[in-house]
Amino acid sequence: MRIARKPSPLARRDSLTFRSGSGGPLRRQRAAVACALGATASLGAVALYQTGLLTAGKAGVDTLAGLYLFGEQLVKHRTVCPWCTAAAAAHLATVALTAPDALAAVRPPTLG
Repeated sequence: MRIARKPSPLARRDSLTFRSGSGGPLRRQRAAVACALGATASLGAVALYQTGLLTAGKAGVDTLAGLYLFGEQLVKHRTVCPWCTAAAAAHLATVALTAPDALAAVRPPTLG
């Protein structure tokens, strides 16, 4: 089942040229696209940070990594590093502190 219309031969040729060609204009066009994508990604990160999602996400990832390393210390090394344990506990506390802001950011606003 085709959703979009069939591309014209000219559109197909331009697409192939853009994907596999080389040369000054194509290099500049690709660089412009890369810059635009980089700007979009950076603004997306700022938006996540401003809404509390970037902070909560990082804290969550850090917590998972800390818990994994804590478990590895217990199972593999049979000893626990006090500094690593304190870091894992601090990451866990950060999740608890950032969770309300993250939930507020994804919850639709109430009218009233």
